[in-house]
Amino acid sequence: MKNIINTFVLLLFAALVIATLSCGDDRPNSPEDEGYEITGLMFHNCEEGQSVTHFELTKDGDPVTGAQITINGHTVQYTSGGIFHSVSPSITLTPGDTHTLLIVLADEDTLYEENFVLPDTFTAEVLTPANNIYNTGGFVVVDFSTSEHAMGYIATVVPADSADAAVEWADYVQTVTSVQIGPEAFQQTDGSDVRGDYDIYILAYRETFVSWSNIFFPLPSQLPTDNIDTRRLEGTIGVGTLSFKDFVINTKL
Repeated sequence: MKNIINTFVLLLFAALVIATLSCGDDRPNSPEDEGYEITGLMFHNCEEGQSVTHFELTKDGDPVTGAQITINGHTVQYTSGGIFHSVSPSITLTPGDTHTLLIVLADEDTLYEENFVLPDTFTAEVLTPANNIYNTGGFVVVDFSTSEHAMGYIATVVPADSADAAVEWADYVQTVTSVQIGPEAFQQTDGSDVRGDYDIYILAYRETFVSWSNIFFPLPSQLPTDNIDTRRLEGTIGVGTLSFKDFVINTKL
């Protein structure tokens, strides 16, 4: 009986040692430990009929090379430094449709696959001032049609070259289908008016939106982030459609 007890104690001690070693820092990495991160964009501009796809893929902070990113089976071109970028016609995103994003690593291992719905085509219209001539101050009132599949909207003002001294202005739309834009959107930081032409757009987005290197319209701060969270990939992918534009001409002295 004593030998049996001793044997049991030895086996129990050995099991505890093995369990302790298996919980140490020397265990091999699993796919769940892989630190892939992404910042990406799927965007369509109704006014120009142009689509932009842009992704930055890293692992533990280092650019990922050799991966392939496709949308609906079409390859997003790799540029450098973990950046993948394409514009139409190489990849055209149809507003209102579902688009399949697939990320495959160099060893043909699928990192991520998901369907994204692009908000549908819609328009923006300046109601006040009625003649699009802004010369009395006050608010510019813009109505817009709803965009199917949109979760939120952003109003954004783009000054033409003649008015490029104006501050950048963009804001979330609090009331769906209508927004008031204050005089600060047509001024310098000191409050003085900047005469010239201003294009006005509404951006319809899904969960969030992100910027890219040559974006031509301003965005508000504090856009939501981290809407991608899987065991292998984390980050932010924005999906949005920009409306057909309207305009105002600031003639105020």
